[in-house]
Amino acid sequence: MILKRGILVLGIVAVLSIALNLFLAGEQLGHHFRGPMPPPNFDQRLHGLLRDMPAADQPIAQGILDQHYSELNDKWRAFRPANQRISAALRADPFDPAEAKAAYDNANRRSEELRAAMQATLIEIAGKISPEGRRCLRAGGGGP
Repeated sequence: MILKRGILVLGIVAVLSIALNLFLAGEQLGHHFRGPMPPPNFDQRLHGLLRDMPAADQPIAQGILDQHYSELNDKWRAFRPANQRISAALRADPFDPAEAKAAYDNANRRSEELRAAMQATLIEIAGKISPEGRRCLRAGGGGP
């Protein structure tokens, strides 16, 4: 009787082990077939700045982000096509070094404008939130 009970328990444990292994293998295969997650969009990046911030500081920071949102978004929208122009210039046939340099110069200028606007916004936020909020503020935020 005890032997039958032990075999039954062992059988149940084996079935559960197989089920768990199949589940975990399926999860890993699912990641393989789905591919990598896309990078966060600009809005997700901006709001990611506030993710770990104390609840009392979030409305203050959100208000400042809201005030600067259109400027930041405009600078992001100017940067993206300028950055994409680099790829087009590098792949062009015939290749024009002057066009590639101009594309890089334009993208660098747009990137610096975006970075400067983000820095000014982050400095404004840091000046109005608590020390704990500043410790949680994410410096990378919405940059390129």
